[in-house]
Amino acid sequence: MATVDKVFLPDEGKSYSSNEVLSIDEAALFKLRRFLREPEGLGSILCATCFQPLILAGTPSQKHHFKHPIGSEDCPVKSTTSLTDSELQAISYNGIKESKKHKDYKATISNLLKSEVEYENIQVEQTYREQFQTGLAKTWRRPDISFYSKTHNMDIAIELVLDQVPLDVIVARDRFFKEQGATVLWLFLQDKNNFTRKDIFYNSNENLFVFDLESKITSQDQNKLFFKCFYTHYEIDDLGFQVQVVSSEQSKLVRLNDLHFNESNLIYFDVQQSETDAKNEADQIYKQRQQENADYRKRLNEKRKSRLSGNSSYASVADKYIQSRVIQEGLIAELNAKNKKLKCHCGNENMTQFRSKACFVYCNLCGSGGNYD
Repeated sequence: MATVDKVFLPDEGKSYSSNEVLSIDEAALFKLRRFLREPEGLGSILCATCFQPLILAGTPSQKHHFKHPIGSEDCPVKSTTSLTDSELQAISYNGIKESKKHKDYKATISNLLKSEVEYENIQVEQTYREQFQTGLAKTWRRPDISFYSKTHNMDIAIELVLDQVPLDVIVARDRFFKEQGATVLWLFLQDKNNFTRKDIFYNSNENLFVFDLESKITSQDQNKLFFKCFYTHYEIDDLGFQVQVVSSEQSKLVRLNDLHFNESNLIYFDVQQSETDAKNEADQIYKQRQQENADYRKRLNEKRKSRLSGNSSYASVADKYIQSRVIQEGLIAELNAKNKKLKCHCGNENMTQFRSKACFVYCNLCGSGGNYD
């Protein structure tokens, strides 16, 4: 039989070697033996592998050691039964949840839920038994808090997160509770930028829920459960010459009733829709400015043509203040004397069908500038 080398003290939330705990004097050891058999002492010292209660036993040579009580569940320390890696991780994760801080938060949150009429059958550590399976999974697959939400018409399991959680445990629990007709809400007790945060955040439509100090104070003041939702918000950044889509993490205090079910998760903010809306808005602005630029170029082109024709409404200063007139008879006579005449590319050669404006001569038929031939 294997020896229990490490134990876990839930009141301290720490693990110790068995020898460290057993290094007390004889009187204290025998008092501890008795205390661990009393109802109030049961669970004071747990196995650091499976986190089940231990008792203090002795050998015929009066050497003390920790052991699992008769009838306790499977554990690799006390049994040769083959356990999978996922089962061992599930056992370890369950043990983390045995600390005093974790238990205090479970009590606080469950009591807040009980004060709201929207939630029924509120249980702490209710065991969910998986179908068609025996052994460990039947006993240790249980959420911290479970209840039925009339608002969402479904069972909700809350898993409190104190520190890092192995990804395999996250995946297994999400899948497990989904198969049992429930959905998991991972509720962090502090916001840490670690892998567990990112594993859950990016696989929950970029919504993360944290029961921090502000949430706790607000909840106690209003006697309702509030927690903070961190989510990614997309918007456009209009630089004038360029429009781009940018994202930022935002947060807001929310209640369970503010959440809705999206695919396989409870979320507050639809991040995918936010990104789609921002991209559509940026695309519309881009198309609008493309059209405005095209219209502007068209107006410039029309203005240029109008100026060349002399009929432009965007005439130059000279166009506005210098009036056109027919060519004077004296100029015509002078041109005839020099054997020169006016000619336009449109074919007009009639000297009386030209007009002068400032130093220029224009054809009355087409408006183009005339040439001397």
